[in-house]
Amino acid sequence: MTDSATSAIRFDTATTLALEAVFDGGLLTSDGGLPLLGEADRELGL
Repeated sequence: MTDSATSAIRFDTATTLALEAVFDGGLLTSDGGLPLLGEADRELGL
């Protein structure tokens, strides 16, 4: 059973390596990157 509402997305690449995005984080929060984004904002003065 998967917690994802979307299927995996494959991206074409110029190499033989596959690049795939999967959105099956389960119970992870979607705003986990906000502290990092806030720090980048402060550093860059945006």
